[in-house]
This record gives sequence, C-alpha cells and structure tokens, in this order.
Amino acid sequence: MANARAQEGRLPLSAPVSFLRGPEAAAAVCPFLGALDEVGVLGDAVPLFNERNRCTAYGPWQPLGKLQQELVCLTVAHTSCPRYTRGMRYGPGGPRRAALRRRGGAVLAILAAVVILAIGAALVVGGNLSLEKLTALLPAVPAATPTPAASPTSLSTAQPTPQPTLEPTAEPPSPSPVVTPAPTSPTTGLPTPPPGSPYASLAPCPNGQACYLYIVKSGDTLSGIAGRFGTTVSAIRALNPSVANTSLIHIGQTLKLPPP
Repeated sequence: MANARAQEGRLPLSAPVSFLRGPEAAAAVCPFLGALDEVGVLGDAVPLFNERNRCTAYGPWQPLGKLQQELVCLTVAHTSCPRYTRGMRYGPGGPRRAALRRRGGAVLAILAAVVILAIGAALVVGGNLSLEKLTALLPAVPAATPTPAASPTSLSTAQPTPQPTLEPTAEPPSPSPVVTPAPTSPTTGLPTPPPGSPYASLAPCPNGQACYLYIVKSGDTLSGIAGRFGTTVSAIRALNPSVANTSLIHIGQTLKLPPP
C-alpha cells in the first residue's frame, strides 16, 4: 500500500516513520531492521534512530549510522536500498518475516491435522472405514518387553563367592637402635680442671695449643685476671703479643691463659 502511494506521488519516499500513522508507518520501517536488547536478543526495531538498531539483510547483524537509519531504513525509501533488495531475493527475510513464517507453519500444521481428522471421521460415519481400520493405519508402538524377575529359587541356590583367608604373617624383628658414637674432641694434652676451678668455665685453645681462652669482662685488669686464675701478668703477656708491652685490655677481648 505504501509503495503504491509512493509511486502515485501521494506518499514521499523519504517520509519518516514519525510523520506516518497505522499501516503506512509499519510499511516505512524496513523488515530487515531489528534492535538488540540488553542481553543481545534481536527484536523489533526502534522506530527512531537508535544505536541498538541492526540490519539483518546480509545475515550477520550490522550496525547502522544515523543518516542511514533516518533517510533509508526508517522511511519508505528502504524498498530501493540494495541491502533490502538483496535480502528479499536471497536473505532470510528479516525478523518479522521469520516470525510470520513460524506462525504460518504452525497454522498449516493445525489445518493439516484438522483435515485428516475430518476425513477419518467421514469415512467412519459413511461405513467405508471402521474405527479398527483407522486405528490400524496408525504406526504401531512396539510393546515393552517385560524384564524377567529373578525367581526365589535362583536366589536361594546362589553360592557365595569364597573369600581368601588371610593368614597372619610373622612380624619382622624390629631393628635394634644404632648407637652413634659422640664426636670426640681432639686431644689437647691439657689437664682436666678440678671442680670449682675458674678454668672449668673456659674453652681450650684450638689447634692443640696448651692454653685456655678467656673473654675480658667489665672491671677486669691483667693483675686481677692473673690472681683469679693463679698465674702471673708476665705469663699472660707471653701468650698474648697484643698486650706484651702494655697493660691496656678492653671488654670482649679474648686472652689466652696458661694452664693451671
């Protein structure tokens, strides 16, 4: 109708949808125009410019610019669009035509079922076809084969499967603990200090030297250390070259002391 009026000059090809009413407005919207909703499902087109409108004439949905929608897709001029021409010739026909095909297929299926039932009822009433013969024309459904139940006799005579008897095995003797000998300190040749001796708290000098190591504490002097360990200042100086010519010592210094 819209195309005929456009050809007669009463409906401009560039007339937008907003200026049309009723069937003319519907005819002005390209049937290959649809709109995507928030979840990506294609539905009816928005009758004004909208970024969600898509062209479906080529198969994959393509976005359209503002001028394309306002001057072509949403006007009667969409019938001269190359996309529309190709879609009408080769394409699926757009969402609206697809919906019409689905509705038409459902209607045809219902009409076919009504016609078959009417013909069958007429044959039964006229006597040419009995109800038994009409039923025989239907595909037979194979009956389910019953599963034989197990008889009580077979259950009672079933012999249990013998289980192997596990014989206890002798436990292996537990291994005796291996005693690891304690490492022995190298022999220094130093006499063992008697209990209570101040030398009992000192460590022997390394490398087998015949002396003990003493760490200077706060308030120590060479004469005081010599008197505490029963030795002389000269003997301490002889073992410690750093204090051989001085009496100055400092806290934390390590001194070698002669053995008792």
